[in-house]
Amino acid sequence: MNDLANKESGESHSPTEINPMDSGENFSSWELEQERKWKNYYRNVDIPNDWENVSYGNDMFPSFQFNGYHIWFNSPILAIRHENYLDFGYDNLDNFEKDGWDWEFMVTLSEEYGEGKDPILMTSDFDEVMKLVNYARGGRS
Repeated sequence: MNDLANKESGESHSPTEINPMDSGENFSSWELEQERKWKNYYRNVDIPNDWENVSYGNDMFPSFQFNGYHIWFNSPILAIRHENYLDFGYDNLDNFEKDGWDWEFMVTLSEEYGEGKDPILMTSDFDEVMKLVNYARGGRS
Protein backbone atom coordinates (compact mmCIF):
# COMPACT_ATOMS: atom_id res chain seq x y z
CA MET A 1 0.00 0.00 0.00
CA ASN A 2 1.48 3.37 -0.89
CA ASP A 3 1.77 6.34 1.47
CA LEU A 4 -1.23 8.17 -0.01
CA ALA A 5 -3.42 5.10 0.35
CA ASN A 6 -2.31 4.76 3.98
CA LYS A 7 -3.26 8.37 4.66
CA GLU A 8 -6.64 7.98 3.03
CA SER A 9 -7.39 4.78 4.92
CA GLY A 10 -6.44 6.37 8.24
CA GLU A 11 -3.83 3.68 8.94
CA SER A 12 -0.62 4.61 10.69
CA HIS A 13 2.48 4.53 8.57
CA SER A 14 6.07 3.78 9.27
CA PRO A 15 8.26 6.68 8.15
CA THR A 16 11.01 4.16 7.50
CA GLU A 17 9.04 3.09 4.43
CA ILE A 18 9.39 6.54 2.85
CA ASN A 19 12.32 6.76 0.46
CA PRO A 20 13.72 10.31 0.11
CA MET A 21 14.83 9.47 -3.41
CA ASP A 22 11.17 9.09 -4.42
CA SER A 23 10.58 12.82 -3.96
CA GLY A 24 12.46 13.78 -7.11
CA GLU A 25 14.73 16.11 -5.11
CA ASN A 26 18.50 15.97 -5.32
CA PHE A 27 20.09 14.88 -2.05
CA SER A 28 23.73 15.11 -1.08
CA SER A 29 25.42 12.04 0.39
CA TRP A 30 25.43 13.81 3.78
CA GLU A 31 21.67 14.40 3.61
CA LEU A 32 21.06 10.78 2.69
CA GLU A 33 23.25 9.56 5.54
CA GLN A 34 21.46 11.91 7.95
CA GLU A 35 18.10 10.58 6.72
CA ARG A 36 19.21 6.98 7.27
CA LYS A 37 20.57 7.79 10.74
CA TRP A 38 17.45 9.68 11.76
CA LYS A 39 15.08 6.96 10.60
CA ASN A 40 16.67 4.73 13.22
CA TYR A 41 15.55 7.24 15.85
CA TYR A 42 11.87 6.60 15.15
CA ARG A 43 11.71 3.32 13.25
CA ASN A 44 10.03 1.49 16.15
CA VAL A 45 7.54 4.27 16.89
CA ASP A 46 4.04 4.17 15.43
CA ILE A 47 3.80 7.76 14.19
CA PRO A 48 0.27 8.80 13.21
CA ASN A 49 -0.36 9.75 9.58
CA ASP A 50 -1.45 13.26 10.45
CA TRP A 51 1.95 14.15 11.92
CA GLU A 52 4.03 16.14 9.45
CA ASN A 53 7.70 15.21 9.15
CA VAL A 54 9.49 18.57 9.39
CA SER A 55 12.99 17.20 9.90
CA TYR A 56 15.51 19.73 8.69
CA GLY A 57 19.13 18.93 7.90
CA ASN A 58 20.54 21.65 10.15
CA ASP A 59 18.59 20.46 13.17
CA MET A 60 20.23 18.11 15.61
CA PHE A 61 17.29 15.70 15.69
CA PRO A 62 14.49 14.56 13.39
CA SER A 63 11.12 16.06 14.20
CA PHE A 64 7.42 16.08 13.42
CA GLN A 65 4.71 18.68 13.94
CA PHE A 66 1.16 18.09 14.99
CA ASN A 67 -1.53 20.17 16.62
CA GLY A 68 0.75 23.13 17.35
CA TYR A 69 3.49 20.94 18.81
CA HIS A 70 6.97 20.13 17.57
CA ILE A 71 7.96 16.57 18.54
CA TRP A 72 11.70 15.83 18.50
CA PHE A 73 13.16 12.31 18.40
CA ASN A 74 16.47 11.44 20.04
CA SER A 75 18.06 8.04 19.61
CA PRO A 76 16.57 5.09 21.51
CA ILE A 77 20.16 3.90 22.07
CA LEU A 78 21.79 5.37 25.17
CA ALA A 79 25.31 5.38 23.69
CA ILE A 80 24.07 7.49 20.76
CA ARG A 81 22.23 9.85 23.14
CA HIS A 82 25.58 10.26 24.92
CA GLU A 83 27.25 11.01 21.57
CA ASN A 84 24.53 13.57 20.74
CA TYR A 85 25.09 15.25 24.11
CA LEU A 86 28.81 15.56 23.41
CA ASP A 87 28.12 16.75 19.84
CA PHE A 88 25.95 19.49 21.30
CA GLY A 89 29.08 20.94 22.88
CA TYR A 90 29.48 19.34 26.30
CA ASP A 91 33.02 18.23 27.23
CA ASN A 92 32.05 15.05 29.07
CA LEU A 93 29.07 13.06 30.32
CA ASP A 94 29.35 14.13 33.97
CA ASN A 95 26.07 16.08 33.89
CA PHE A 96 24.21 14.13 31.18
CA GLU A 97 21.24 13.23 33.40
CA LYS A 98 21.39 16.42 35.48
CA ASP A 99 21.20 18.49 32.29
CA GLY A 100 18.07 16.55 31.27
CA TRP A 101 19.53 14.85 28.21
CA ASP A 102 18.38 11.30 28.92
CA TRP A 103 15.27 11.62 26.74
CA GLU A 104 14.04 10.00 23.56
CA PHE A 105 11.17 12.41 22.87
CA MET A 106 11.00 16.15 23.43
CA VAL A 107 7.98 18.35 22.79
CA THR A 108 8.07 22.09 22.19
CA LEU A 109 5.55 24.51 20.74
CA SER A 110 5.77 24.73 16.96
CA GLU A 111 5.49 28.50 17.07
CA GLU A 112 8.64 28.65 19.23
CA TYR A 113 10.85 26.75 16.78
CA GLY A 114 14.38 28.14 16.85
CA GLU A 115 13.77 30.39 19.86
CA GLY A 116 15.61 28.21 22.38
CA LYS A 117 12.70 28.08 24.83
CA ASP A 118 12.35 25.31 27.39
CA PRO A 119 10.57 22.18 26.20
CA ILE A 120 7.11 21.28 27.45
CA LEU A 121 7.99 17.60 27.83
CA MET A 122 11.12 15.46 27.77
CA THR A 123 10.51 11.73 28.17
CA SER A 124 11.38 8.24 27.00
CA ASP A 125 7.70 7.23 27.04
CA PHE A 126 5.99 7.83 23.69
CA ASP A 127 2.57 7.33 25.32
CA GLU A 128 3.20 10.52 27.32
CA VAL A 129 3.85 12.37 24.08
CA MET A 130 0.66 11.03 22.52
CA LYS A 131 -1.39 12.01 25.56
CA LEU A 132 -0.02 15.55 25.49
CA VAL A 133 -0.45 16.28 21.80
CA ASN A 134 -3.81 14.51 21.48
CA TYR A 135 -5.26 16.00 24.67
CA ALA A 136 -4.75 19.45 23.27
CA ARG A 137 -6.21 18.51 19.87
CA GLY A 138 -9.28 20.71 20.36
CA GLY A 139 -7.40 23.58 21.99
CA ARG A 140 -4.40 24.07 19.69
CA SER A 141 -4.10 24.41 15.96
